[in-house]
Amino acid sequence: MPTPFANTLRSLNADRFHASLIGLGVALVLVIAWGCWFFLARMTMYEVSASAVVAGDGVVIAEFTAAKPGRIRRGQAAWLYPVRDGGKQRVNVPAVVFDITRPSSSEPARVKLFPVLDRDLSEMLPEGQKVRVEIEVESVSPAVLVLRTSGLLVDTPGVALSPQPQRGR
Repeated sequence: MPTPFANTLRSLNADRFHASLIGLGVALVLVIAWGCWFFLARMTMYEVSASAVVAGDGVVIAEFTAAKPGRIRRGQAAWLYPVRDGGKQRVNVPAVVFDITRPSSSEPARVKLFPVLDRDLSEMLPEGQKVRVEIEVESVSPAVLVLRTSGLLVDTPGVALSPQPQRGR
């Protein structure tokens, strides 16, 4: 037996759609929070050394093959990670870039870093110790990374999707 049209209208008027409105409100809050993160969060980008070793005077000399000219500058913050037996890294040491030499565009950049700690580093970083070096080159938002990857920001350096150097560029 069919329902009279008047009963249908009464049931629609009685339903206040509270659950739908609450769900829509929660979704809106989540989208706003994600948008704030996407445009306001800062992500630090690093250049990682191809090889690095501690020199006799405590200075670390590192080679950066993928470094683009101008990304590494004097005074930038860096982190040294001594590589121990089996490749384990137990500690990290803050450092500062104090000299950069780049003989030609085809050769790797040689960077000298000075460890910045108040205690004696001779035990932690003995001469000849191999280390991995990460230099903070910039801080960008996730939105900038997406735009760079898509090619929409042409005046800024691209994001490497592979750790291998690009051939033929």
